[in-house]
Formats: sequence, structure tokens, C-alpha cells
Amino acid sequence: MAPEDSKPVHTRLGAPIRGWIGFDFANSLIVINGILVYSRWLLTEQKASELGLNLSMAGSTLLLFVLSPLLGAQIDRHRNGKFLLLTTSILLGVFTFALTWVA
Repeated sequence: MAPEDSKPVHTRLGAPIRGWIGFDFANSLIVINGILVYSRWLLTEQKASELGLNLSMAGSTLLLFVLSPLLGAQIDRHRNGKFLLLTTSILLGVFTFALTWVA
């Protein structure tokens, strides 16, 4: 039995948390679909080697594991998360759109 002075745990998520969960879910879907389509395109149309594709995936994953905590701490320290999120989203969109001209 719980002590009388303990406070109940609230399980309702506020709007900012629900929004972040939705953003993260949608972002994950976009990244996964991009990886699947891009890797198939590299292997079939560009005749890239599977080893090269696998090494690039492993290297980018390792880089992500190393840099994510460092960048997260930096964002928390300087409180510029929204600005960085907006800036990187715009840059990624521009670079992705620029890939349409790559032959």
C-alpha cells in the first residue's frame, strides 16, 4: 500500500509533448523511407557496391551515436533548440530538393 503523503503520478501528456512525439514519429518515417528508397536506387541504378553502402550506413550510424549526445548537451546549454531545429530542417529541405538536379 502506498504511503498517504505520496502524490499521484500524472500520465496525461501535455500538448507540447504530444507535438514532439508526433514530430519525432513523422521524422523517423521520413528517414526510414529515405534510406530504403535511396539504398535501392544506389544498388540498382547507380551500380554501387553493397560493401560501400553498408560501410557508409555503419559510419553514419556511428557518427550519429557519437554526436547526438554532444549536440543535445550543447542545445540544452545554450537554449537554442528551436532555432537549430528550424535551421537544420530548412537546410535539409534545400539540399534534398537540390538532389533532383544530380544526374
